[in-house]
Amino acid sequence: MIFIGLLNSVKQYFANKHAEQSLRSLDSHSLRDIGFYQDNGRIRPLSGTNPDQLKAEVMPQKPNEQPQDG
Repeated sequence: MIFIGLLNSVKQYFANKHAEQSLRSLDSHSLRDIGFYQDNGRIRPLSGTNPDQLKAEVMPQKPNEQPQDG
């Protein structure tokens, strides 16, 4: 079971590496067209995620009052 997890991790690593190399071959205009930008040699998405935003989206607030039938 651990061996399969290790193989999957290695497979994911090489898939990510290949995808990043493919994106590096594009110029900045093409990257922006598909929603990425280059920052200090790394390819990053234009719509960044903030950990605080993720918490708010994952755990929505419950309404304070319930609707009343009447």
